[in-house]
Amino acid sequence: MKRIHLLLAVAVTAPLLLTACGSTGGSTTTARSSGNSSTPAVTSPTQSALAIGQPAEAHGTTISIHDRKSIGIKGSFNYQGVKANLCNNTSQAIQVTSERWTAFDAEGGRYRSENSGQTELKPAYPQGFSDEPAVDPGTCVTGWLAFDASAPLQQLRYSNSDGDVLIWNLPN
Repeated sequence: MKRIHLLLAVAVTAPLLLTACGSTGGSTTTARSSGNSSTPAVTSPTQSALAIGQPAEAHGTTISIHDRKSIGIKGSFNYQGVKANLCNNTSQAIQVTSERWTAFDAEGGRYRSENSGQTELKPAYPQGFSDEPAVDPGTCVTGWLAFDASAPLQQLRYSNSDGDVLIWNLPN
């Protein structure tokens, strides 16, 4: 009887252990989130962060970061800008939005992109408004993402509704 319980326990737990062990591979530039969370966790050791200028694929698009700068505007607020490029590799026009971008500082502070009214950071990355043109197949869009952050940004994260998560390290 004990042997049957032992075999049953092994039969139930073995697939769970194998799934957990094989769920993520070593270094990847594109990671799939396992849930429907709109706020992915900070970089895990199994995800490799990309460098500025290094492109990555995400659901029919190629995305890269090309530049960054810090400017003081709106009184004492410190805006930091990151220049992003997204190319549409699909056969249909796509709408892009700055809402897919989040930046993090060294202490884990989280900052959402907020481009409205940033005259120093032009052209602005599309915000996803209905009056903005879609990105046609085979074309790209480039623009500045603005973050109201008093601490230097360390990482930039792109995530979409398909579960793609891309992370870039931002050197100081």
